[in-house]
Amino acid sequence: MPLVTMNHFITVILVTFSFFAHSKAELTSVTVLNSNFELINTIDELDQLTFIQSLFHQSNKLELSSKPKWSYKIDIKGGKKSGRWLYDPEGVICLLNYQLNSCYKIENPDKVRSVLIGI
Repeated sequence: MPLVTMNHFITVILVTFSFFAHSKAELTSVTVLNSNFELINTIDELDQLTFIQSLFHQSNKLELSSKPKWSYKIDIKGGKKSGRWLYDPEGVICLLNYQLNSCYKIENPDKVRSVLIGI
């Protein structure tokens, strides 16, 4: 293979690999605070960010019928879900806004708790 063609081939492979490596998780970091705004956890590992991002695909949109116990604040950076979220360990998560109208029911709250809070 000529040198130019080989360089082009390597560049295409690297760009493709880079695209797929970064497309797994749009999120860049997740910070978890308790109800007193004390830092609980900072998440920046790709596998955990990918898991957190997948929660929104596996969760069901929820209309709040009762007031959840907002034990944690979760600051999400990167992607379409960026912002501060309120989290109830029973598996309810809502984007903090005036109406709390972007709420989801998490299917596996124990797994989420272990990743977010580390317990």
